[in-house]
Amino acid sequence: MPASEKPAQLQTKPVPGDRIVLGHHALLLDAQRLAPEAHRARDERGSLLMRTKTLKKNKVQVITLGCSKNLYDSEVLMGQLRANKFEVEHETDCDDAAIVVINTCGFIDNAKQESIDTILDYAAAKKEGKVDKLFVTGCLSERYKDDLERDIPEVDAYFGTRDLPRLLKALNADYKHELVGERMLTTPRHYAYFKISEGCDRPCSFCAI
Repeated sequence: MPASEKPAQLQTKPVPGDRIVLGHHALLLDAQRLAPEAHRARDERGSLLMRTKTLKKNKVQVITLGCSKNLYDSEVLMGQLRANKFEVEHETDCDDAAIVVINTCGFIDNAKQESIDTILDYAAAKKEGKVDKLFVTGCLSERYKDDLERDIPEVDAYFGTRDLPRLLKALNADYKHELVGERMLTTPRHYAYFKISEGCDRPCSFCAI
């Protein structure tokens, strides 16, 4: 991108081909995702989720993108929310959660694009009153928080990978230290992920972690 060219800002009615700039990477904005006709939140089968019910103020839908580390972090978040008396769903077809938390991935371009697309899906839903609160956390938010705040201001707040207490506070929940190591499992009963370290100490230039 030439130095004189400014990155496109997210508009109420974006033009197809607009871009959001994350660091030195430009990702395409899909104008359809902000169209008012439908909320284009997708389930695992790619079908559209239409919101028809009254929103439950104390219900949280958690969306996890990326690797199993993110899934583990989402499980810890959901365990904390349950301990704070929230009703919690993980990537279900429920259409009555007032609060959505998206745990993003920013490792490679395809993962970044998927995260941006998902944020835009729910930003459109929030504009239509189908979501009350929208929060974004995870790797993408950790690395590109300033860019995301500039280009997708519909999100109520962005958090990094180690901001769990701050995220809980934004949800009017307390971080319960006694729950360290506890989580709400999302995997089948015969296995679960176990995190043995945070990040990596190898200086690979291509890696965002």
